[in-house]
Amino acid sequence: MTPSRGEYSEAIYVAKGIAIILIVIGHFQPVEAPPLWYQFREIIYTFHIQVFMFLSGFLFAGDKAIANFSQYIDFLKKKARRLLLPFFSIATIILILKLLSGVEYQLVYPITYESILNLFLNPVESFASTLWFLYVLFEIFIICGAIYLLTDREYLLIAFSMVCFCLPWIFIFMIGPLFYYLPVFVVGIMCFKHNFFEDQPVVIGVAALLLFVVLLLLKDVVPAVDLAQRTYRLGLGVFGAMACFGLSIRMARRATPGSRCLKFIGSYALVIYLIHPPVMGMVRFIALAALPAAARSFLVLSVIVVTYGVFVPIVLEKYILRRYKLAGALILGNQWPGRSAPIPG
Repeated sequence: MTPSRGEYSEAIYVAKGIAIILIVIGHFQPVEAPPLWYQFREIIYTFHIQVFMFLSGFLFAGDKAIANFSQYIDFLKKKARRLLLPFFSIATIILILKLLSGVEYQLVYPITYESILNLFLNPVESFASTLWFLYVLFEIFIICGAIYLLTDREYLLIAFSMVCFCLPWIFIFMIGPLFYYLPVFVVGIMCFKHNFFEDQPVVIGVAALLLFVVLLLLKDVVPAVDLAQRTYRLGLGVFGAMACFGLSIRMARRATPGSRCLKFIGSYALVIYLIHPPVMGMVRFIALAALPAAARSFLVLSVIVVTYGVFVPIVLEKYILRRYKLAGALILGNQWPGRSAPIPG
């Protein structure tokens, strides 16, 4: 029996909470960090974005069927509002802040004509590099929506994603990352369609975690060939995402204080993702100026910066973006003020 999205709603928010915290942690990379921190970041980067791609595919599969071209266009309008509008709004804010303050939050991506052009052609190399995920996810929705419009044969979607995955990696229009993350999205679709996590989510989560650990240990034996390395990273990402979701289902069902906290954070995942980079940059700058030298340990600084990176965006959405509807629409892609109903699809 095909499940409903509601059956997994709490687990999805728990998984989002875990993943967004890991993203914030991964974006904290001071030069004074110990080597162990960068090893930990390397592990985080093998699966944290993949969790969101997996969940996006999972939710896509539970959405309404795209039966005709009109529904497909409505579907893309909805996704453009939720993804592209925040993409350009936040990019504009970052651009203005950098131009006015002269402070580069990411020094390797300064404001240049090339970095502005890359916002459209290759966002990961633009002045707002952290926004690339929204760009790639919208492209995936275009592709998967079109395939579901043309056919309901799942094996064609799987075959298409794997063929694309094997193509040479190029960055123009983020085609390389698009084809890399598409199979993760498709795995999420298949897991929903076939109710893969219905009976034994903990067993599946633990098994996926063990496979993830095994792959980590095999890192040095993977051939130094591009396709082999990509396949290896894909395996890490898929198993990491499935482990996170399987264990999140268990956590959500137990309803512990920890799972409720993660669910709360996960419900604000979008605003945290969008706002945390400048927040972390400002908090780190203030902390370094305000704290005495004896208190500027890496542990203290990391706890302060990561905590503010998670919770300041939550406060911003809760008390400002929800109150001022136009700001919420522009920054988060919320329903536009004055609309009597949300965009269909």
